[in-house]
Amino acid sequence: MFDLPAAIREVKRKTGRRKMVYVGHSMGGMLGYGLASWQQEDFLGLVTIGAPSDIGRGFPLIQMLALVDLLGVPAVDALLWELNTARKVSHATRKRLADFVEALPIVPETVVDKLTPNEEPAELKFQVVPVDLLLRTVQKFFNRPGTLLGGIPKYIPLMWNPERANPERIKSLLNIGGGPEPRAVVRQFARWIRKDELKCYKLNYDFKKNFDKIEIPVAIVFGDQDRIADLKSTSSIYKNARSNYLLWRPVKGNSHIDLTMGHDIRQICYDIKNLADYALKHQHKEPSLPRVEEPPTPAQAAG
Repeated sequence: MFDLPAAIREVKRKTGRRKMVYVGHSMGGMLGYGLASWQQEDFLGLVTIGAPSDIGRGFPLIQMLALVDLLGVPAVDALLWELNTARKVSHATRKRLADFVEALPIVPETVVDKLTPNEEPAELKFQVVPVDLLLRTVQKFFNRPGTLLGGIPKYIPLMWNPERANPERIKSLLNIGGGPEPRAVVRQFARWIRKDELKCYKLNYDFKKNFDKIEIPVAIVFGDQDRIADLKSTSSIYKNARSNYLLWRPVKGNSHIDLTMGHDIRQICYDIKNLADYALKHQHKEPSLPRVEEPPTPAQAAG
């Protein structure tokens, strides 16, 4: 509702263009579905790569995890409350003991210093899921001979297919491509899966129920080995969008990550180019905005 329109305004400001072709991978494509169903006057067309419109459909494991909602069960917060209470009690006990010992005239000051606790411990909170730590841990063992994880990528084509992408590039992405995911975001994904919706709860607006408002050219590209975005989990956007140009295409042998950095990237680039050519040819002619030049940096001005 805010970040994506702000980014689009900045692109329009810098390029002087009134419209653009939006290309998004995974959640980036889901954001494209959402904004295009809300307003599409800034879009010439929409290309999504490995982006589900029906999260979890056809994937029983992720549906089961969403149903259990592990991150939302009261036991998690109850455990944190127990830990925080124990830490506070321990700190208070040590402080009282140190105060008592300090009052004794025969106890050396060094002993008192050792007994005196540090600052009161900060409260433990479960606010993020450490996705970055998990990915970096997988990266360390990725295809390493003689380890259990070394063989996993060959047998679980959930995120990548090593036969369709350079392993070194996958390792690099695992090392830098993730971040801590807010707990509330993960719980919202689970709620979307349980209720089969893509909803902005603050505005009570379900993007999925408004897919039929999308009339711009759309290309939906996904890997035939991708469990996150496949035929079943991209079906509603294909069936409901009202685009005259509507491509719905699997890429053979690809999983979720391979689509953006694998050996078949050229095919996907052609899909983007074909959609852009069609959109430009059939758009209504509109004058361009004046291009905004960036002011020179101090170093450039001095040079």
